[in-house]
Order: sequence, then C-alpha cells, then structure tokens
Amino acid sequence: IWKSSLALDLQLPTSFPFTMSLEGMFNKTLWGTRLKNWNINESAVTSRFSGPDKRLYYGADPYTYGSNNAYILTNSREGWGYTINYTMKAEPVRNLKLMFSYTHTESKEISGMPGSAANSAYQGLASVDGPNFLTLQRSQYVVPDKISADISYYIDLIGGLQLDLYYSGYSAYGNSFTYSNDMNGDGLSTAPSYIPAPQDEGAFTTQADRDAFWKFVEQDTYLSAHKGQYAEANAARSPFVHRFDLRIAKDIKFNIGSTSHKFQISASIDNIGNMLNSNWGVRKLDCYNKNSFTGVIAPLKYEGLEGGIPTFSFNKVGDAYPTQTYTTCLKETYECWQVLLGLKYFFN
Repeated sequence: IWKSSLALDLQLPTSFPFTMSLEGMFNKTLWGTRLKNWNINESAVTSRFSGPDKRLYYGADPYTYGSNNAYILTNSREGWGYTINYTMKAEPVRNLKLMFSYTHTESKEISGMPGSAANSAYQGLASVDGPNFLTLQRSQYVVPDKISADISYYIDLIGGLQLDLYYSGYSAYGNSFTYSNDMNGDGLSTAPSYIPAPQDEGAFTTQADRDAFWKFVEQDTYLSAHKGQYAEANAARSPFVHRFDLRIAKDIKFNIGSTSHKFQISASIDNIGNMLNSNWGVRKLDCYNKNSFTGVIAPLKYEGLEGGIPTFSFNKVGDAYPTQTYTTCLKETYECWQVLLGLKYFFN
C-alpha cells in the first residue's frame, strides 16, 4: 500500500489560545489480495437478464468445470482510500478548553475478505455479477463521517473541580441491500439489489408488493437517492449515533503534620444520554434483523423470470410490509450507559 499524508497546523492571532489543524492521508493499493473460484468457467457465463437489470445470469449456462469449488488467493492492484481531519482547539477564557474535530473517510476495495475461511470470505462478498467479477466497492470497515467535541472546565474551588463533557457522533455501520435468495443462479444469496427508477420499473408478483416496496424506497435515504442503480455494497449507512460522556473530578488536599496529601474523587458517566432515554446513544438495527447486526438488508425475494425479466416479491416483517428501514434500538450492555467511580491518591 502506498501512503501519502500532509498536515497543516495554524496558530490563529487571537487574544486567547486558538489553534486549527488540517490533516489529509491518501492510500493506494499496490498489491492487494482477493479470492477467485477457479471452478467457474468465466468465459461460459455470457447470458444476462432482460429489462433494466442486466446482470449476468448463471442459470442459463453450464458455468462450472466440475462439482468441487477451488478457491485461489490472488492479487489485485485496485483500491484506494483517503482521510481528511479538521481539528480546532481553543481556550477562550481561563480554564475553559474547547475542542471540535471532524473526520471524513472514504475507502474503496475489491475485497475486505469478510470471512474466517476461504469459502466464507468468497461467499460473503456482495457483487452484482458474482464474486469472480468483483468491482471496486466501499470498504466494509469504513466510517465515512465522525464528529468529536469536548468541553473541559476547571473550577478553582477548594482543591479544584474538573468538569468534562465529550461528544461523539457517527454512523455505526454500513449495510448492503441484497436479495434474500439466489437471484442470478450462482448459488449465493449476496447479489446487490437493483433499485427501480420509476415505480413501474421491474416486475413484482402483486401490485401490493410493488406499492409497498416503493414506499419503502422513498422513506430510505440511500434507496431514494440511488434509483435506477445497483445498490453498492456497505454503502447504506445506519442512522447517526450521538453519545455524550460526562466526567466530574474533585481534588481534595489536606495536611497531616508537615505532610501534604492529595486525593481525587471522580465519577464518569459514559453515554449519559442513554441514562435519560434508553433509545438515545445506541445503534439502530434494520427491520429484518432485530437482534444483531448483519450488514445485509434483504427486502426483495427473487421469484423467477417472466419473459427474461426477473420478478420479485417484497418480504414482510411478520404479517406486515415494513415501512421503516431502521426500527430497533440495540440495547446490549456495551451500548448502554455506565458509571465508573474513582478514588485516586497522589504520592508526593
């Protein structure tokens, strides 16, 4: 990987300490890794669907050499990424310190190797034409936008009182909109969905499915902005998470004889907003995966071909069509608020 970086630090001419910094980093893949299945005869896969979705259709051709897969680790020179960070620090009045930071990151890769073995790393890849025909896609692990801020104030009371409030805001993870079953006949259910452009584009088993899915598209930020396109892997971001952490520390000083002693009593409340409302400061899960994060949202099921055009049904949640993409707040222990009480003694 080739890495280049450039940073600029600036001390502003103000009556109080005020600094700004801007840093950029660019990465280019020189020799990356990817997997291919050598059991697939790529030159034999030539058929495509009719209609707006013209991806490869494996079901029409005998595309394998035999019955056993052969996963081969090979190289790729495609892939790049960059990060831009802006940070501001100021102390407008004595003992009041402010910090604000914004980081934007983008990363494209052929494969993030999403698995613990060759078959899972290969089969876990979302690809329009199949994992052997991968194109650049957003990295599975990228966090495109993150905001951080901190307010710190020291009150010079008896011994001293320190107050800190830290904020972080970010989209926790990316999702891939895929079909819930094998759509193109390659034996995998990881094909990214095609997003209809007008409402009547594509074929559905019922008009009710078409109407309900269109309403689902319109309410979703990613789907509504990418009509007439294939959904990109890992590109549909989950809602922003807003977390606040509060720390209060009190110094206590006293003398015993000629010896001075100093203690510090502290209380840290992580995700204090969640203490006030259990739905604040936690990640949201999509409507089809209410118990854990999977990274895949599959609203459509492939039902077969009509005149060479794929036909779909809109998957329900329970007995009803979903009307929102993200519905359930994750309430695991590590997501919820926590309190840490501390007692520290300073040795002379």
